[in-house]
Amino acid sequence: PDFCDMTLRFDIGDKVVCNSGADDRWIPASVSTFWPVDEIEKQGFPLPAAAGDQVPHYRCDKLFIDDYPCIASPNDDDFHIRRRPTSFRFKVGDNVTFNPMRARGNTAAAVNHLRRSAAAWTNGKIILVDVCEEGLDYAVYECSFKVAAKTYSCLIDDDDDEHIALVDAEPRERLLDAIEQDCSRDHFMHLVSHFNIDVTTITDLLMTKAIEFA
Repeated sequence: PDFCDMTLRFDIGDKVVCNSGADDRWIPASVSTFWPVDEIEKQGFPLPAAAGDQVPHYRCDKLFIDDYPCIASPNDDDFHIRRRPTSFRFKVGDNVTFNPMRARGNTAAAVNHLRRSAAAWTNGKIILVDVCEEGLDYAVYECSFKVAAKTYSCLIDDDDDEHIALVDAEPRERLLDAIEQDCSRDHFMHLVSHFNIDVTTITDLLMTKAIEFA
């Protein structure tokens, strides 16, 4: 590794969620080892040949053991490893609207319905918070949603306005929340255009919020 910066974000024992890699699932785990060089061969990482080559930053023990009891995080960033949330914006029973492009259906039928409604946000209800059950990937929320007379469910990975919001949330408040949560520019544009927000009336407020959370 590049030993110029050995500072890591997490400590031994911290509860985290780790990205599984190719299938982009989030696995609940706890940090067990720093710089686990022995995982390079075990988990198929490329062998380092120079000082700047990648070396795993963490080995984490999976909460639910499957074919392999550990998972290695190749980098210390939010794309590979995150702190498992301890607080949540919504609770079970809340009526929400979520982005179907950023939701994961729990069944093949749910996946198909989410794909069909990709152009529009979908209304649903929170049925589980801090989803961490054996046999399921980790997710911040599980939501139910209806299509005709049938009910399906999906998983939401991130607790921000780009993924999920209250059905009756005030559009300008959503825009301010999105800035605070560092959502994408595309999401800002979606909110402004979809809800016809006149940003000229709140320019100073938006700039203040943007600078505060830059």
